[in-house]
Amino acid sequence: MLQKNKIALLLSAVIILVIIGAGYMYLDHHPKPFPSHEAAVGEMGRYNKTAIQEVLEVIPIDDVHVVVPFVSENNEYGIGLWKWEALSWKLKKIEQRGEPFLWKLKEKDPSSHVLIWNMNPSDQISAIDYYLMRERSYYGTDEHNTYQPRIQLKHRVDASTRSYGAIQLPEVWLQLLEDERAANRSSESFSLFSSFSPRSSIAINWLPRSAAGEFVFPKHTVNGGSYVLSDVSTSPVYIIDPHDLE
Repeated sequence: MLQKNKIALLLSAVIILVIIGAGYMYLDHHPKPFPSHEAAVGEMGRYNKTAIQEVLEVIPIDDVHVVVPFVSENNEYGIGLWKWEALSWKLKKIEQRGEPFLWKLKEKDPSSHVLIWNMNPSDQISAIDYYLMRERSYYGTDEHNTYQPRIQLKHRVDASTRSYGAIQLPEVWLQLLEDERAANRSSESFSLFSSFSPRSSIAINWLPRSAAGEFVFPKHTVNGGSYVLSDVSTSPVYIIDPHDLE
């Protein structure tokens, strides 16, 4: 009888643990609504170098990732990265400047990478041209020679009416990146973007344009630092000179 009671207690404990685990998994995959603008301002203001004046928008990337562009009291345009984690919305990183960068939700999956920016209107940027680029190259051995043509694919974003945003990489870019990965799959040192590894040949760059279509250096946008609160994967997107284009 005593043995049966022990077995019954053990089974009850297992059932309770399964129910608790299932409940936790359900709640962890069904986030609560994102905090109010006031609450987000308060949390981000704890880590930003100056007090935050306004949240411009809450931009959901998916169910558990959110981008929050903001303006500080010193008229600095920054970005907060948030994630639903352990049953609450957690601030992962503060960017105190608005120049573009990549948030890599999954490190090795470019379809999860997001381009994010928050231009300072003082720079008078009307459009952002993003480029997927690879320089032409030639290499070989005594038996095999390989020529890689130049890649220069442009994706323009209108910044005349909204100076901030978050977009996933264009489909044609993703196909090229997948082709690059397939071609280098046997190499352990392969990386998707040149900013990660000097052996990688593909990079993402950006070029700010004025209303007249001319290059304008965004001096108010590129100044500032960042504050990382917990594990998050981001990568800079470098500005280029118009003379680098063909």
